Amino acid sequence: MDDPKSSLRTGWVVVALAAIVASIVMAVLMRHRTSAIDPAPPAQPASDEQIPPPLYDAPTFTLIDQDGKPFNSDQLKGRAWLADFIFTRCGGPCPLMTQRMREAQKAMGNAPVMLVSFSLDPEYDKPAALKEYARTSGIDENNWRLLTGNAAEIYAIAKGFRMTAIPASGEQPIVHDTHFALVDQDGKVRSFYSGQDGEGWRRAAAAAMKLAAMPAPSTRP
Repeated sequence: MDDPKSSLRTGWVVVALAAIVASIVMAVLMRHRTSAIDPAPPAQPASDEQIPPPLYDAPTFTLIDQDGKPFNSDQLKGRAWLADFIFTRCGGPCPLMTQRMREAQKAMGNAPVMLVSFSLDPEYDKPAALKEYARTSGIDENNWRLLTGNAAEIYAIAKGFRMTAIPASGEQPIVHDTHFALVDQDGKVRSFYSGQDGEGWRRAAAAAMKLAAMPAPSTRP
C-alpha cells in the first residue's frame, strides 16, 4: 500500500518544480517581449557629452494635430525636436511616457524645442480625443503637437524612425517602442532616450537644449 505521506511529499515536489519551470518560461517571454518593443538604441549622451553625429534622416509626414489643423515635417525645419509614439487608450507605457515627456518639457523651459507625439491608434484618436488627452495629461500645447491621420502613414513613420510599432491584431494589443527620438534642425535623427525612467527624460531634455542652442548643421560654415 502506498504511503500517504510519501505521496503528499511527491505531490508538493511536482508542484514546486512546475512553479519553477513556469517562472523561467515567463522570464524568457518577458525578456523577448521587452527586446521586441525596445531594441537597443544608440548610446545616450550625458549632458556634458557631445551630441552624437546625425544617424539618418527622420521621415517626412503630413498629418493632423490636436486642433484639427494640418501639420507636416516642414514645419519642424530649423528646430530641434523630440518625438514619441503613443495612443490615448493605452493601458501600458504611454501614460508614463507622456509624464516623462511633460517633465522634459518643463525642464527645457523656453528652449526652442518642439515635442511631437504620433498616435498609433488614429481610428480612435481623432483631434478631439487628442485635445482631451492633452487637457487631462496637463500638456502645454504651445510647443507640443499630438498627431493623427492615416494609420498606414503613421506606422510607416515609426518604421522610418526605425522604432518598433505593431498594430493591434485579434487579442494582441498595439506593441510599440518606448523611446524618445531626438531630431536636429535639419531633420536628422541624432539619438534615442528611454521614455520610461527618470534618467532618460533628463538626458533627452539636456541633449535637446544643447542641440537647440547650436546653429543648424546646414547653416554652419
